[in-house]
Amino acid sequence: MERLRLVTSGTYALEVATPDEAGALFTSTTPWTIAVKNGAAASVLAATPATGKASGITYVADHAVLAALDTYTCTWTGMKSTAAKEWQSLIELCGGYLFEVADMRAFDTAFASGSTYPEAKMRAARTAAEQRLEKACRVAFVPRARRVVLAGNGSDTLCLPDNAVRSVTSLTVDGTAFTADELAALDVREWGRLTRGDAYDFESGAVVEVFYKHGLDYPDAPVVQAAMLLAREYLVRSALSSRATVEATDVGFFRVSVAGPDRPTGIPEVDAVITDFGRRRPRVA
Repeated sequence: MERLRLVTSGTYALEVATPDEAGALFTSTTPWTIAVKNGAAASVLAATPATGKASGITYVADHAVLAALDTYTCTWTGMKSTAAKEWQSLIELCGGYLFEVADMRAFDTAFASGSTYPEAKMRAARTAAEQRLEKACRVAFVPRARRVVLAGNGSDTLCLPDNAVRSVTSLTVDGTAFTADELAALDVREWGRLTRGDAYDFESGAVVEVFYKHGLDYPDAPVVQAAMLLAREYLVRSALSSRATVEATDVGFFRVSVAGPDRPTGIPEVDAVITDFGRRRPRVA
């Protein structure tokens, strides 16, 4: 999944690789198309001509097409000989990143080479680091959006799976959408508690779909440093076996720090940040 920062002007450069059934990349031929749906499966862009390139297809989308924080599904089509082929890609539009690729290259000069560490590889490592930190800390450090399906419990309260909840965009109960007034009456707490403001409960077993925004305004400096340390771990794999817990050198044996119940990543500085900024956050129903 590609994460893109929400912009209010300009364009988004979208791209998908074009592998065949065996996974080998090939250059598809015209006609190239792209269709985009938001997280509610509503079309926001349909069958617009895209552009072919070596082993992929690209499209430059106006900012108005991807206008809100959400996860979008892109369906691409092209040709291989006389056969039509289809590929999919996911895009999460978010409120920002924990660090810029240029910051990572400056953080560690080992990543200065764009040929050894291309932009796409750096972005993938950043996304992996962001997702790992967010899950461990139980909070997003920049604004994001999520759609969840919950079961009604017979009370007027539900608990969303995120901290730092900012607002509820839409809510449906068994397919019936809340009105603007009903949404405005919701009591939404930062720690994820959602309470109806009318005289009704969420009927037991009812299917409740909630689309909401969550996340902090921006990350603190230690979080940024931790994200880059974790991304570096994904970019440069250790020569040690993944099962190793000790390393023998000319000066003796050294115990290797590994992930565990009290060490989510095994990287001391990253785990300290998780403890300080995330794992102590309360979960209150």
